[in-house]
Amino acid sequence: MNIFLIEDDFLHREFIENGILTSTQKLGIISEMHTISNIPAFIEQLEKVPVMDNDIYFLDIDLKEILSGIDIAELIRRKNPHCYLYFITAFENKGIEIINRQILPSGYLTKNPDNLDSISEQLLSTFKTIQEKEMQKALTGDIVLKNGSERVFLRKKDIVFIQTLKGSKNYSEINCKNRSLFVRYPISVLKELFEETNFYTNLKSFIINTNEITLIDRKLGIIHFDYGYELYASKKIIDKLLKHLNS
Repeated sequence: MNIFLIEDDFLHREFIENGILTSTQKLGIISEMHTISNIPAFIEQLEKVPVMDNDIYFLDIDLKEILSGIDIAELIRRKNPHCYLYFITAFENKGIEIINRQILPSGYLTKNPDNLDSISEQLLSTFKTIQEKEMQKALTGDIVLKNGSERVFLRKKDIVFIQTLKGSKNYSEINCKNRSLFVRYPISVLKELFEETNFYTNLKSFIINTNEITLIDRKLGIIHFDYGYELYASKKIIDKLLKHLNS
């Protein structure tokens, strides 16, 4: 889960960031925090990377940039209509513009410059709502893994491939569209979670989402995937995969 904070007021940005980190830690939400200070660079990067369903964006409406928070939200929604998108605002007159542009935010955080403490309470409530929604999604076909004292929520459609961690049969590396993580699960246990036909599980050390394969180079022994992933495999493994794909 990636969290993006786009706020151009330094003091407000620092306060809201601390509120986000405090809330996620209190609720045991595993996430990566991205606090954006260079907004033009962020907009450029936005064109190049996927926006995932469980990405969370907090956007100040009144950015003093070429693009407003509403403009940036519109770009995000074009890439993914399902991600979490919250406006931070002290203005009550922006709702009509947001509705007219069909951005459909997940919610609003009211920023009172004279009482920023109220943001912390709003953030905690927001993350409780997100956590509940993600848990509901997990009950309808996605994966919840226990990783130490924390829980990891994964969407199957976001998984590119899984492999046994080298040197440790009890750990697996899960490679998703926008991140990789290690979990204390042998791959034999994880295979039981994948019944979908696009996941090929008949390999000793791998689970492969065949929908994400872009090229198989048998000569060099490389399986190429979307999102820049490459998997080096023996010709035996590649032949087995090719036979499955051609069957």
